[in-house]
Amino acid sequence: MTAKAFASAKQRLSPVVPAAARARLAEALLANTLEAVASCREIDATVAVVGCASGAAVARARADRTVEDASNPGQSGAAELGASIACDELGASHVVLLPADIPLVTADALATLVHAARSRAIVIVPDRHGTGTNALALSPADAIRPSFGDGSCERHRALAIASGRSWAFLRDSRLALDIDTVDDLAAAAWSLAGRSGRTAAERELADAVAAAAASADLRPPAGARLGSPAATTAK
Repeated sequence: MTAKAFASAKQRLSPVVPAAARARLAEALLANTLEAVASCREIDATVAVVGCASGAAVARARADRTVEDASNPGQSGAAELGASIACDELGASHVVLLPADIPLVTADALATLVHAARSRAIVIVPDRHGTGTNALALSPADAIRPSFGDGSCERHRALAIASGRSWAFLRDSRLALDIDTVDDLAAAAWSLAGRSGRTAAERELADAVAAAAASADLRPPAGARLGSPAATTAK
């Protein structure tokens, strides 16, 4: 799992969301994602690569191994570092590369991803736009090199094909939403509104998202909620 330093996270929201609200949102996202991972029985161990001491403090409560890397290697570099540690120090042969900004993530959604990875060497989870990548499952851990960022879904597809290994897309609404833009924040606020969080982390995330959305004076986006648990896999 990867997370930027809280102070520099969610910069694309900076024109409308104050720094303190962005930092609170980043911390809440990390805590909630760590809790979902820790609650997933199909995941044996967690490596968290974080960009600041505050993030490391949050991660140590849940992760088996926490690495504070202030050099800001980017999501791909942090993911590769985490995968290397998982293999070399924890004996992992399969890895799930997951950013810490997926507000609707659940243990069940992660279990769906792990199950999909049992029959494919590479599983790519597209974002809700179909252009980015919100998670990668790799078996072995070096099946392809991660290449996150804009347009990464197509890059990962091309890398998977070039590798000659079996691969698939996993399209799951619980993993499809990440928070990068104001529209993403509005979608998250709408999806989480009215939910009764079962845990302190879920409640704090809902409050942090609502506060950030309120500071940006956001209104609910058009369309249905994004939190449906339905998931499908397709190559």
